[in-house]
Amino acid sequence: MSDYEKRLIINADDFGLTKGFNQAITDCFLSGAITGASLCVVGEAFDEALKIYREVPGMDLGLHLVLTAERPAAARESVKTLLLPNGFFYSDVYQFAKALILKKIKAREVFIELDAQFKKALNNGIKITHVDSHQYVHLLPLVDDIVIELSEKYKVPYIRCPSNDLTIHSKTVSKSRRVQGFFLKIFSRRFLAKMKAYHFKPSPNCFGFLSAGNLSYQSMETILACLPPGISEISCHPGYPDSSSEKKYSFWKYNWQSEAELLCSDRFSDMLLAKGIALVSYGQLLEE
Repeated sequence: MSDYEKRLIINADDFGLTKGFNQAITDCFLSGAITGASLCVVGEAFDEALKIYREVPGMDLGLHLVLTAERPAAARESVKTLLLPNGFFYSDVYQFAKALILKKIKAREVFIELDAQFKKALNNGIKITHVDSHQYVHLLPLVDDIVIELSEKYKVPYIRCPSNDLTIHSKTVSKSRRVQGFFLKIFSRRFLAKMKAYHFKPSPNCFGFLSAGNLSYQSMETILACLPPGISEISCHPGYPDSSSEKKYSFWKYNWQSEAELLCSDRFSDMLLAKGIALVSYGQLLEE
């Protein structure tokens, strides 16, 4: 156990989506700026991410479940209700949620797809230390129960539940982001209540949603000042823009490279040191 009152997981999402994301996440991990990452097994750069994982000692990986914008891990004919005619998932979480509400999506097919993503990671030798998802789709009704079931099946003890930073620094983010945060808070509370019925470890206090893709020194200072005693997590999105990210994900309006530079900076290291915050990984928590 650590002598530090506050310990912090810094986890990079979207590992495996593009080569630019892979490289930035790797650089951040090797520099000690992040403690781990979450892997998209359906990302176009999955093979490269897997190679990096095998070559970089101690890299802590979670599973970043995906049900939007990418191609499925399962056979297309087995998950037809999850796909558009072009063979891709629905374009974003809003379109996916709309299809859920209209009962266009079959629960069995969600299970098949997410199970395939778990198996793809595990069959490639990845020790999954935690679970989260692309666009927080795992918090949606129907999906949430399946994620809990599969996490229990594969003995993954931690599932992200972003319930702690949805009110802090809200004045510095857009109105639309605050509205998203309001609904996310409702889903998060439901999810936490469901998790209590299972034998999961308490999820770390999770921060980062309101500033996703646009973490700054100001927002980091605000988050670090609000960390409660115990274990917390900041989700982040470091990346190096490349042709793939610019073509497929520029509409997110994320400042990937700025986040990478912030995380690797001496200024950020000094902020952690000044506040007496120690970094820790999910893998290290599992060994305690």
